Amino acid sequence: MDKDRNKRLAYKVSHDLKEAGYILVHMLRGNVLENPCSSPVYGYDGIEIARPPMLRKSFQPVYLGQLWFENEPRRAVPEKRWVFDVYGGESLSIIQKSIVPIAAKYGMALEMVLVQEERILLGDSIDLKFLTVVRSAIQEFKGQNQ
Repeated sequence: MDKDRNKRLAYKVSHDLKEAGYILVHMLRGNVLENPCSSPVYGYDGIEIARPPMLRKSFQPVYLGQLWFENEPRRAVPEKRWVFDVYGGESLSIIQKSIVPIAAKYGMALEMVLVQEERILLGDSIDLKFLTVVRSAIQEFKGQNQ
């Protein structure tokens, strides 16, 4: 894992996404971010993206999902293929129109994985299938650094 490369990429892609009208979020915390944030487990290997509230439908941002730059279990390969875990079937067309071109700008293929059919609003509870694995990895990380 090249942490510096991933951090630079996360900031560049975040800038492109914000210019396209998207917002960065931290879904587990339920807040909007100004810049990408690092996690103890994944570093800058991906970013979480939402679209701003559409007042007719919701007053909260709609969570689109997680864009992975590098994550072996998710099949995201640096400098080859990004993976977008999509939350909400209606989000697929949004991602196809706007995020696929951003991936193409960086010469990347984009694989979209529909994780959940129903849309999620920022602040909703989310059932992450891999949360147990993440918690276990965090505990292992903390144990190695004590």
